[in-house]
Amino acid sequence: MRKKPLAFLLTLAITLALALSLTSCGKDTALTVYAEGDFIKQDLIDAFTEDTGIEVHYLTGTRTPAETLAKSGTSSDSSAIMAAEENPVNILSDLREWKKENQSALAESSESEGVPCEYDVILADQATVSQLHDEGCLQTLDTTAIANAEQINDAYLALNGDGGLYSIPVLWGTAGIVWNTELVSEQVSSWKSLWDKDYSKKILMPATARDCAAVALTVRGRDVNTTKKKTIQAAYKSLRKQVPLVAGYSDGAAYTMMTNNAAALAAAYSGAAIDMMSGNPNLAFVLPDEGSWRICYSYCISAGSEWTEEAEKFVNYMCSASNLAKNAVYCKYSTTSDQALEKMDKAWHNNPLAYPDKSILKKAPLLTQLDGEAEALHTQLFQQLHETAQP
Repeated sequence: MRKKPLAFLLTLAITLALALSLTSCGKDTALTVYAEGDFIKQDLIDAFTEDTGIEVHYLTGTRTPAETLAKSGTSSDSSAIMAAEENPVNILSDLREWKKENQSALAESSESEGVPCEYDVILADQATVSQLHDEGCLQTLDTTAIANAEQINDAYLALNGDGGLYSIPVLWGTAGIVWNTELVSEQVSSWKSLWDKDYSKKILMPATARDCAAVALTVRGRDVNTTKKKTIQAAYKSLRKQVPLVAGYSDGAAYTMMTNNAAALAAAYSGAAIDMMSGNPNLAFVLPDEGSWRICYSYCISAGSEWTEEAEKFVNYMCSASNLAKNAVYCKYSTTSDQALEKMDKAWHNNPLAYPDKSILKKAPLLTQLDGEAEALHTQLFQQLHETAQP
């Protein structure tokens, strides 16, 4: 009769020990997923949790805080919306800081297991992802655990280079100009329109250094991925001349200002442009005659993740053809998977704004990682540009 209570107490003790072990880790057991923009449909995140039991803490940043404020209707004030972009999440800085802390912890004690990273799964632009990889902030991905990587077209997987797979590209977009047909009298066809004095204080430029510079480089017929110091400096000189005409350097404010007829022209990627157009029938989008460039967003897993297996499950889940299609339609960006494209409505994947003709894409190189010196120059010159733009 005494064995039954003893067995019960033993089982209870084991259960409590397991519970304590799960709650004593460096952070909650919820998987932290960061996306540079609102690229992942919440319904799919919820479905993943229901299917796997893995909780997800979803964070968006860089391109999103202002955009969220604009779309929520919380504020229609463009200055307030642009202010929301002053201190966005900077995934590159955050992971660099984690790496320093981790290296310090490992150096202090041979018994240290290091410092866990705040982020597990990251969905960011490929240039940033490549830089994180080169700086040792990402894991090499297990293609056995992420079997759905085979859904991605080889041309995009090739962005990983000749080494192991460290990222899975899932979305892409093409840069162009959104313009208001009621406020702009002529057909827009050139990046030069963003320097037109007739639209002073009605022009919006991107919130990031590389995107802003790409506008000035393309209008001058230069390579958006150039590392030539004089060419980069000339691009920013052109941007400084444009400053008096610019209403703001903001991705999020562009949404509310363009949809509310408060701005005439905005440099934007196709996904953001299609989103804006759905909110205002007066808007149009053009890929300028001088050419364009493309951005690609990729999944990766941080080297400091405590939950690698759970992170792999999340990435694999989101990379099924069906879920790739759903997320592409949700965020209005283009998919990197032919299988996903087949699952989308023909009206969507026949949209020339989302999937331009190959002849156009030949004039739209992918925005890629630069060397450290060129990146630092962009950062310095963009900061100076912002200082010039201050009232």
